[in-house]
Amino acid sequence: MNNKIRSKLIDFFLDYTGKVSRKDMMAHFDIGSATASRDLKAYERRHSTMSYNVNARCYERLEGFTPAYELDVADALLFITTNRWISEHENLVGFGGCGVGKLPNGMNAERVSAISRAIAAEAVVKLSYTSAISGMSNRLFAPHAFISSGMSWYVRGFDTKNKAFRTFKLSQVLDVVTDPDCIDREANQEQSQDKEWSRLVTLTIAPHPNHENIDAFRRESGLGDKQVLNFTVSAATAGYELCSMRVDCSTDGTMDHHQFPFRCLNLHELLGESSMLLAPGCKVISA
Repeated sequence: MNNKIRSKLIDFFLDYTGKVSRKDMMAHFDIGSATASRDLKAYERRHSTMSYNVNARCYERLEGFTPAYELDVADALLFITTNRWISEHENLVGFGGCGVGKLPNGMNAERVSAISRAIAAEAVVKLSYTSAISGMSNRLFAPHAFISSGMSWYVRGFDTKNKAFRTFKLSQVLDVVTDPDCIDREANQEQSQDKEWSRLVTLTIAPHPNHENIDAFRRESGLGDKQVLNFTVSAATAGYELCSMRVDCSTDGTMDHHQFPFRCLNLHELLGESSMLLAPGCKVISA
């Protein structure tokens, strides 16, 4: 693994968590303590944007830090939520196409990294947000997790304006201000208090009944003899998961099965979940 890739990881940790340690480097690259120390020292000499905290035994980002390397926001979110690092390989022969189309995600790297650091520090931020329904608004927000629906990314946390846990689309965040003097007991809610996040629900899906040859579809999808698939997920993410998997969640099951190859079989159990607003074709009972 070349030094540039390890330097990018240092950059990522500083930008998205506010700190980085030898343990972080050793865990992700299977390197020894001495190599991790050399990498961190080399980064510090080149960029001078971090300092060592003896008590915390880690390097912390300094005021005015700017990333030394460009990292795609979606790639950074994938890593921080799944621990899957997007690595670069030099001189690797590939067998794919000439290129991969990539739609713009509308996310701002500085705003997303500020929210990510707030999650890591369990801090409250001042959030400016725009919505097609309510327009622009400002609120104190205590973020605790990121959510992906496949095409879009969201942040989950406690919103003082609604006095409840809410999920916001990251591309609609206009500004993020981290206020170290902001102490708001109501806003500083922990993830463990998010009952919808903690409550688990089951998603039962099966091949869409409109497939011309369901047995063939099961084979090509890797289902084998399985008639249904069951997933246990957070109630707060149920709709996002169904959207990501392209599951027909309409009550009559008439969505195009070529675009939505699966159908949700236990829709009646999920209609009261607020996250089902994102499920394809679903009309929730309450939100």
